[in-house]
Amino acid sequence: MENCTTIIWIKNLLYIPAFLIAIGIPEQTSWSISALSILMIVDFATGILASYKIDGRNSITSRRMTMGAVAKALILLIPFVLILGAKGAGFNLNLVVQSILSMLVLSEVYSIIGNIQAFKTGKRIKEIDALSIILKKIRGMLFSLFDKAKAE
Repeated sequence: MENCTTIIWIKNLLYIPAFLIAIGIPEQTSWSISALSILMIVDFATGILASYKIDGRNSITSRRMTMGAVAKALILLIPFVLILGAKGAGFNLNLVVQSILSMLVLSEVYSIIGNIQAFKTGKRIKEIDALSIILKKIRGMLFSLFDKAKAE
């Protein structure tokens, strides 16, 4: 029964693109946000499996899971904040938002592959902090926009 609920929940994520398209967000961006959402769920699950195999049952706590879920939700806010901010400021950042979404999707894929490898080998895999790199790039891009706007 629980598996059925999970499948329904994942299926409902596919309504995200329809909603986003309805409010004027480009179709490719909408599908990228859905893909990112699903990949985040898969990353979360594979992360739990890797931790369970490497560190045992006691390594999986509700606090740790809650913090992981909150971190994923905050990451998912990034494209929404950029889209709403750009629309509100009168900028067309569709290409920038799509590029950032692509980087976030690839970051999740990278993490999932690392989790699978860690599960298979039973050893933690050293990962680069791709998200921090992406966030630094976003801040730099916004700083450039503000700097250009200030100069005009």
